[in-house]
Amino acid sequence: MMLVRVALPLPVHQQFTYEVPDGNALPARGTRVVVGFGRRRMVGFAVGAADRAPEGVRVRPVKEILDREPVLSDTEWQLAEWMARYYVAPLGMVLRLFFPPGGTFSVREEESAEAAAPVERLHVLPVDRMDSGSVAAAERELARAPEQRRAWEAARALGAPVERGEFCAAHGVSPGILRALAGRGLLRLEPRVVTRDPHAGGAELPDVGVEGRLNESQAGAVRTIRDTLSGGPAGGRVILVQGITGSGKTRVYVEAVEAVLEGGGRVIVLVPEIGLAAPIVSRFREQFGDRVAVLHSGLSDGERFDAWGRIRSGDAPVVIGARSALFAPVGRAALIVVDEEHEGAYKQDETPRYLARDVAVYRAALEDGLVLLGSATPSLESRANAEAGKYRSVRLPRRIGGRPLPEVEIVDLAAVSGAGSEPGAGEIVAPGLSRRLAEALEETLAAEDQALLFLNRRGFASFLQCTDCGWVAECPNCRISLTYHRGRPRLLCHYCAHAAPVHDTCPSCASQRLDHRGLGTQQVESAVAARFPGARIARMDLDTTGAKWSHARLYRAMQSRELDVLVGTQMIAKGFDLPGVALVGVVSADTALHFPDFRAAERTFQLLAQVAGRAGRGDRPGRVLFQTYMPDHYAVTAAAGHDYEGFWRQEVEKRRGLGYPPATRLANVVVSGPDAGSVGEAAERVAARLRGGLAPGLALVGPAPCPLERLRGRTRHHVLLKAEQPALLDRALWDLAREEERIVGSANRLEIDRDPLGLL
Repeated sequence: MMLVRVALPLPVHQQFTYEVPDGNALPARGTRVVVGFGRRRMVGFAVGAADRAPEGVRVRPVKEILDREPVLSDTEWQLAEWMARYYVAPLGMVLRLFFPPGGTFSVREEESAEAAAPVERLHVLPVDRMDSGSVAAAERELARAPEQRRAWEAARALGAPVERGEFCAAHGVSPGILRALAGRGLLRLEPRVVTRDPHAGGAELPDVGVEGRLNESQAGAVRTIRDTLSGGPAGGRVILVQGITGSGKTRVYVEAVEAVLEGGGRVIVLVPEIGLAAPIVSRFREQFGDRVAVLHSGLSDGERFDAWGRIRSGDAPVVIGARSALFAPVGRAALIVVDEEHEGAYKQDETPRYLARDVAVYRAALEDGLVLLGSATPSLESRANAEAGKYRSVRLPRRIGGRPLPEVEIVDLAAVSGAGSEPGAGEIVAPGLSRRLAEALEETLAAEDQALLFLNRRGFASFLQCTDCGWVAECPNCRISLTYHRGRPRLLCHYCAHAAPVHDTCPSCASQRLDHRGLGTQQVESAVAARFPGARIARMDLDTTGAKWSHARLYRAMQSRELDVLVGTQMIAKGFDLPGVALVGVVSADTALHFPDFRAAERTFQLLAQVAGRAGRGDRPGRVLFQTYMPDHYAVTAAAGHDYEGFWRQEVEKRRGLGYPPATRLANVVVSGPDAGSVGEAAERVAARLRGGLAPGLALVGPAPCPLERLRGRTRHHVLLKAEQPALLDRALWDLAREEERIVGSANRLEIDRDPLGLL
C-alpha cells in the first residue's frame, strides 16, 4: 500500500495521510488531489510519501489525482513552506493563496466551478471565400434589405473574429440581422472562448498623461535599477525608491518594467488598495497594452480566473494587483514593485498573517529577482534596512517639472490664536470646518480650482449619545460605539458590520435628548454642501465605493473637472495625481495619534505627508491646512515641513528606547473566545508556557486585555513577545501552536501575528 501526505486548507497544524489508488504512481509534491475529509470532498496538495499510516486511523484512498505534473514550481513551493514556518501557519492555508477563486480546494461550490469554466460567446466571421458571381448574387439578394447589406459588407471587411455584441454596437444592427445573414450563408456565427478582461479597451480607466524626458534624479534611479537587473556593479537585490510626493516614482517603475520585458522577464507590481489600482493600471496599459493583467478583489471570480490563465500562459507578463497578486503564476519574477511599501494594507489580517512587502523580498531572494520598494514616507523598518546596507537606496528629491511642494499651515483648534494662525482662524464655523479652512475653500472655488478634504472616519457621526444620562449606542458583539450613518439612517459597527435602527428615545432613561457626537465624512460633505451650495461635491469612502469601478469613476470625475470638492478617507490620501487640486484640508490631523499603538505617530505622519502631497501638482501652487488640537506634536510639525528625515531620526530613537521595531522583532499572541473568564485564564497559561522557556534575547509583555477587548462576539487578551533576532521567536511560537488546544482549550482560539503592524 502506497501512502501520501496531503496538506488541506484547514486551520490545523498537521498533514493527512491517504492511500494512493492502485495503478497510480506517487503524486509528485505540489500535485492537486481530491480526497474525502469527514463528509466533504476537498482539494489538497500532495506533500510527499508517508512512511506509515497513523496509529488507529483507517486510511482513506485518494479519490482523484487532478494533475499529471506539479502545479507549483520549486521556488513557489519553497516560498509556501517558508511562509508556513515563519508565520506559524498551516501549509494548506498558505498554498491556497497560490490559486484563483474556483481554481482549487472547493469541489462542491458550483458557483466557483462556473467562474473557473471558460466562457464562450458568439463571434462574427466572414465566409471563407466568395467569387465574383457569389458576391453579385448576394448584392442582388440584399438589394431590398439595406441593414442586412450593411452588416454583410462590414463582416466581409473583418480581419479577425469580432464578438457579436461588439459588432452589433459598432454597426448599429440587431442580432436578428446577423442570424438572417448566417441562415443565408453570407457570414458565420461561431462560438469562441473569450477572456474576461475588465480593462479591455481601457474601460473605466482614468486618463493619464505620458511624461516627457526623465529628470536627473529619475534617470539616476533608472540607471541603478538597470545595472542591478543586468548584474552590474550597482549590486543589491532590494532597492528603496524614496521620492517625495509628485516626484515621478511611477515613471521609474515603468522604465524598470520596460527593461525587464526587453529581456523576456516577468513582473509583479503591488499596490496597497483597489482604489490605487486604476491610475497605475491606466499608466501601465498606456505603455504595455494587453501585456498587463490585473488581480484584486474588486474583480469577479471569472475575471480573476481568466487573468490567472493569461499570466500562466505568458500572454500577460506584467501583473498589477493588491497583496494577493504576489502569488500570481508568473514563474520567475524578475522584478517585483511594491508601491507605497509603508502601507498597512499589505498585511493580511487572517491566517496566514503575512506581510506582502517582506514576502516579496523573500520571493525575490529565491528567484534571484529584484524588488523595488517605493514610498515618499518609507516604513521605519525599510529605512532601517537601507541605513544598515541591507537595501540599496535611491532618492527622488524634486517634483516633476520643478514644482514646489505645497505650503502647509497648522490651524490650532484648541486656541483662538494658534501656532501659525491668525486670531480666530481655528474657530469652528461649520461641522469639520474652521474659519481658516472655510475661507480657503471659498478662495479655491472662486478661482475655479479643486479641493480635497480628508477625514479618516466614515459615517455621519462617531456615536449617538443621550445628553441626559450619558448612554451611548454600542455594538453587542464588539466593545465599541456604533457609528451613525445618515443616508439610510442606521447605526453601524465598522468592525463586525452589526446594524441597528436609530433610536428615537434613550433605552436607558427614555429621554428624547439624543445627540450625534463626533465627525464623519458624511457630515463634512453635508456641511460643505450647505455652506457652498453651488459647489459640485462627492465623497470617497467605503460607503460610496462598494460598486464596481466606483474608485475609477470618482477619479475620472476629478480629472475632468466634473467635481469641485472631494471629501474622503485615506482612499484620497495617496496615489492620486490631480493637477486641478490646489487645496487640501485635513479636518482632524491628530485622530490617529490617540490610538493605543506604538505606530500611531508613524501612521499619522505618513497619512498627513501623503495627503498633503496631493496639492500643487498642476500649474498653480498648492496649499494645505492641518486642523489639529495637537499643533506641536512632532508627527504633525514634521509632516507640515515635509521633513521625513527629521521625523525618522526622532521616531527611530524613541522606538529604540522602548524596544519596538525596527530595534526589535515582535509577535502578538492573541487568545480569544466567547467567555471572558476562560479567555483570561487561557492567556495566563500562554504567558506561563512562554516564560518557562524564555531564551536570552527574548522578552515577554503581558498578558493583558487587547485595546479592542471584545470583537465580533469574542473576548480578546494578548501576550507580546519581543526578540532581538527573528530566529528567537521560531521555537517559542511553534511550541505554542503545536499545543494550542491543550493550552487554551477547545472553546478558545490562539492567533499568532508575527511582525504585527497593529496591536489593537
